[in-house]
Order: sequence, then structure tokens, then C-alpha cells
Amino acid sequence: MIYRESKIYKYIKAVLVYGGIIVKQKIKELKECPGVYLMKDSSNIVIYVGKSKNLRRRVSSYFGNKNHKSSKVQKLVKNIHDFEYITTDTELEALLLECKLIKTYKPTYNKLLKNNERYPYIKITIKEEFPRVVLCYEKHDDGSLYYGPFTNFNSTYQAVNSIIDMAKIRKCSSVSKSACLNYNLNLCLGVCINKNIKNEYMDEVKIIIDYLSLKDDGLIERFNDLMESSALELNFELAAKIRDDLGRVRYLKQDLYNVELLNSNRRLVVIEHIDENYIKIFCMDNNDILYREKYLVKDININFMTKMIFSLFNTGNRELDTVDLKEVIDEAMIINSYLKNNHIDYFEVKDDIIDEKKFTIEIKEFIEKTIHKKGRVIL
Repeated sequence: MIYRESKIYKYIKAVLVYGGIIVKQKIKELKECPGVYLMKDSSNIVIYVGKSKNLRRRVSSYFGNKNHKSSKVQKLVKNIHDFEYITTDTELEALLLECKLIKTYKPTYNKLLKNNERYPYIKITIKEEFPRVVLCYEKHDDGSLYYGPFTNFNSTYQAVNSIIDMAKIRKCSSVSKSACLNYNLNLCLGVCINKNIKNEYMDEVKIIIDYLSLKDDGLIERFNDLMESSALELNFELAAKIRDDLGRVRYLKQDLYNVELLNSNRRLVVIEHIDENYIKIFCMDNNDILYREKYLVKDININFMTKMIFSLFNTGNRELDTVDLKEVIDEAMIINSYLKNNHIDYFEVKDDIIDEKKFTIEIKEFIEKTIHKKGRVIL
């Protein structure tokens, strides 16, 4: 009897929560603005963190037609007993806040947790007689070349393997005195049994270095040539494999551009329109937000704003840091991706020592041009 009463009590409690007394009332309070929401279970533990450009629409969608949801979402919704929310002025702030909250609460249902490992580097051991290309998680002062960090281990691993197989450089950690399986499979030049091919081997290494340094696309040409020759020989299976390898290597190049951006220590003034009346201004140094403020467009004092921005950035020579910490990388990737994908206007401060007169003219022109655009900013 006690067991049955316990089950009935839990059922009634669930109905009260899901039926709308708690959740539906909170949904009514939600604004149609950017923000972050935190879903909680019956023990008040955060089980999911999400963000949206429109909080009300997004949160409401969880409690609509069940047939429109995947089994994973249905399982999440079944465990939601309450939620909290935090509004932001812009989607960028919602994205950054979501990232921080996921790392704080480590919610069970967040996919982002699956990518919570450290980020890898591509390492070329150029101090070795026959250099290797390997993945590692830390940079050391060992004379090797390092590229990265990369945010997706699997895609980086696959691209590196494709490059190694194409160039036929060694995978073994030490050079043996007999031929290995890779040599017999025509996947290695065979430095273990043929030391006099060093020049040919180093030419292959140079092609890889040039590609990873964004200097030359010779590696891509090699993949294209081999794919075409395989197709002409009617070896379509090999041609398809090379096509897939080529896709991975091209994707790696985009990651290399992102890495270059991460390590560029850019100083930016970003202006985003919230609506027709308000804008938000961000001042960033190496992806660190130094200043953010919401302004009513008609009340903006451009002269004051120009002086304020100048004082923020006029700090003389800066010590340039290389991005390493995963938390910093995640936030930097969010900022760079957001600016690119949403076509947000920004002004880049390129000089360490700023010429005040030149800076004042340029930043003033940028602010005036940007704040008088209506609707979403489009470059």
C-alpha cells in the first residue's frame, strides 16, 4: 500500500510539473530574446544547458508535439521538472555563456561534453633523421614543428593518416633494420631498408610542412593527380578512397586557418544591432572581451565613444600569447565563428602603437557607418 501511494504521489507531482503549473507558467514569463536555459530534474540538478536567439520559442518547443522529437529529446523532456533561464542582449553572449555553464554543471544530456577532451596538435619531428608526423596533446621545446590546437580529434586524426599514406612517410617510432608491413603494403618509402632515399623522403616532408604552414597547395595537387590517374586506370575504388582523403585534407586546411586566427591576437571593435533602436559594442583583445555595453542609438556620443575605445587599446607594446587552454580556445572559436557566420561588422586595430589622429578618424567613420544601418548588420 505504501509503495502504491508513493508511485501515485510521484505521478501527481510529475503531472503538476509537466502539466503547466510550474513549467508552463515559466514559459509564459519568457521573453522572445537571446539567452540560455538550464533544464533541471526532480533533484534540482541541471541536466541540460542550451541557448537560443528566441528563448520563449525554443523552450516551448520541448513541451509541444512529442512526435516531432527524437527519442533522446523525449528522454530529456521526461526528466525535466523545472528550468531556469538567463537573458542576454545578443546571441554571441548566449553562446559564450552556454559554453561556460556546460563546463560548470557538466549536464548529462549535453552533446558538447563528448568533446571535452584536450585538443590535439600536429607534430613534425624535424630533428629526427627521418621525421614523422604525429598527434600529441602538449607542445614541448624539442625542436619539433607544432600546428594547432585542433578542436576535432577524429577529423584531424583521419586527415593526418591520409597525408602520411599519401606521402609514404614512416609511422614507426624507431627505424628498424628490416622492412615493415607498411612498406610491403606500399604505404611507406622504406627508410628502414633504404637509407639513401633521404632526399626523396625530405621532399615529401617539405610538401607536408608547406601545406600545414599554409604556404603551398602542392599536397592537394598530389591527391588530385592520384585520384585522376586511378580513375583513368578504372580503379574506381581507389579513386573514391582518395576523394574521401582529399576531403579530409581540405577540411584540415580550414581548421588551419581557424588556428591561425586563434593565434593572431586580434584586437577588435564589434558593433551588433540588437533591434532598430539599440546596439551593443564589444571591445576585444585576443578574444578576451575588455568592454561590452548596450547603447540607445539616438543617444550615442560618438566623440566620447571614440576616446574610450582609444584608451582601451592604447597600451603600447603587447606581449602576444599563443592560445593553449581549452577554455580559451572554445571561447575564441565561438567568437570567430559568430563574427564570420553572422556577417557582423567589426573594426580591427592592427597597430600596437596607435596613431591617435588616424585611429580617431577611422574608428569614428566605422561607428557612424555601422550604427546607422537598420536591421541586421550585413557586410
